[in-house]
Amino acid sequence: MLVSENGTEVSLGLGELRNPPYYNSTSKDIHLDYTMGSICSLDSSNHTHYSTRVIFRCDWGRRIFSMEYLGRLGCQYQFLVLTDAACPRKRTAITKDGCYISGNPNFPNEIIDFSQLSGSNSSLTFKDSDRNTFYINICDYLPGYDPFAAILKKPNGQKLMLGKKSNSIRMVEDLIYVEYIDGDKCEEDPTLKYSVIVRFVCPKYDSPMYLDIIQNGRCIYIFNVYTSFVCVDHRRKCGISTNEGYHYDFSPLIKPVDSSYVVEDSWRLNICQSVGSCGVVDKKSYPVSVCNGTNPSLYRVMSKGFLINEKLQLIYEHGEICPAEQNKTLSSVISFKCDPEIYPGYPSKIQDSDHCQINFEFPTALACKDLQIPYIYTAHSCKIYHAGRREFVDFSEVETHNAEFGWTLSPCQNPSCSVCGNGSSYGHIHSSQYDFHHESLIIENQGGSLCNDNATRRSSRIWFKCDRSLAKGEEGIVKLLYKNPCYAEFEWTMSLVCIPFEYEYENHFVEEVDSKSKYEEMIIIPVILIILSAIGGITYFKRKYGWNFFRTYRHRGFSPFVSYRRDLDTAYGDETLPSVPSSLSEDDNEQYKMI
Repeated sequence: MLVSENGTEVSLGLGELRNPPYYNSTSKDIHLDYTMGSICSLDSSNHTHYSTRVIFRCDWGRRIFSMEYLGRLGCQYQFLVLTDAACPRKRTAITKDGCYISGNPNFPNEIIDFSQLSGSNSSLTFKDSDRNTFYINICDYLPGYDPFAAILKKPNGQKLMLGKKSNSIRMVEDLIYVEYIDGDKCEEDPTLKYSVIVRFVCPKYDSPMYLDIIQNGRCIYIFNVYTSFVCVDHRRKCGISTNEGYHYDFSPLIKPVDSSYVVEDSWRLNICQSVGSCGVVDKKSYPVSVCNGTNPSLYRVMSKGFLINEKLQLIYEHGEICPAEQNKTLSSVISFKCDPEIYPGYPSKIQDSDHCQINFEFPTALACKDLQIPYIYTAHSCKIYHAGRREFVDFSEVETHNAEFGWTLSPCQNPSCSVCGNGSSYGHIHSSQYDFHHESLIIENQGGSLCNDNATRRSSRIWFKCDRSLAKGEEGIVKLLYKNPCYAEFEWTMSLVCIPFEYEYENHFVEEVDSKSKYEEMIIIPVILIILSAIGGITYFKRKYGWNFFRTYRHRGFSPFVSYRRDLDTAYGDETLPSVPSSLSEDDNEQYKMI
């Protein structure tokens, strides 16, 4: 094996297989050790050899796998393989042929009947970022494709049969699934045939049944069907009612097990739920809610799971032994902070006051007392919080935009890839904020695919800018504002994000004024200023000299018209112009006589 040591690549023997694989009861993994490799250069005694450990971890349904390098522990190199082959099979429960199952530990005295999900009119559909459409039917045929129950339709109209009908629902441990096999020959590997595994998952929120793709392998597809059929408690509890009478519900912040929050590129956490990152798959036997890097043993959640106190802190306790103090165990605290302009929000790591306690801060509108936010929030409904209006905006009618420059922007269609480009994900929606100056709803996308350096994940930002000239639902112009290998920024114009013509929000005021009213203001304001100046001048002279000042000078011909008339009489004589008094001079004389 080529290994980089001190900046140069050298060929080292990292061990040979001398013993069969064995089961590790602590981590519940299967280990395969290779020993007696080359002499380890890290040991000056020259008696220690390099070795390698391959850890096989259970991942239900994963037939095609890859090996992940975990790191080196002393002179031992460690690798991780997630595979279905490492899953236990001793508790498999299969009923007789039929679309139902019994023996589920969550429902020990019940039979779960899936026949309501079957039938020609009950097929589930899913469209991925490549515009491929999948049609799946549960325990039944798809109309016109007997005996197939799983079909893939490509954008060019080509159809592939992914698997034949199966009427056996299986359960291994507490995972319920149905498998469709013997499809068409796989295009990537003609020696194999397509197959499909459909897993039934309890949804986190009240929502209609829907389908989501989990794995798009070479020849196998894995889907999750979110349905209340397999739920024990249909609604997951993640909140607190305080003594002051306020209720805070943080359930919208719960991430799926296989999609956690990534903080500072190494910390992974979830809210009121375990994480699927860091190699943790079996959430029941190893429910980790906070972990660092690839270490799955940090901050295990015990039977009570979590606690939210009146300080709005989510506390995870009873982790591993604290390295700094051996008599303590590791714990984590997530403090929710009120921010009415952020929903749902994203956590960040803050300074640790205790070596055995890791602290995070989570700004979100859900932590605000006076903000009315619906308890039910699902990515499937795609309602995004608009801080400018303090309400949710429904983006479900916004169609996927396949931009000419090779990008796909789909706020709703694909929750795992809101922005896709060049075969990579640039993240999914995690927070929103409103920019009053630009009249734009800004969506931040995080948690995309790994960047080129494999240290950071791709992210993106979409500026949904208000354009009142567009009709409701009409798609505007999409512009690529900025791009680098790990980040992209877009502008998308639409009327959906516009706030009403007159809307007041805290210190912000937005009002639409037409050009005619602005022109009238430009004319009226100077006229008013001139009138006010004239009144001010008259008032000043009146107070200083009184009305006699005006009488005297006006009688003596102070008026510019009278002075001008007198000059003309002097220059041309009395015969040149008729000696007819002007109305102005008569008025002046009459006024003078009356006074």
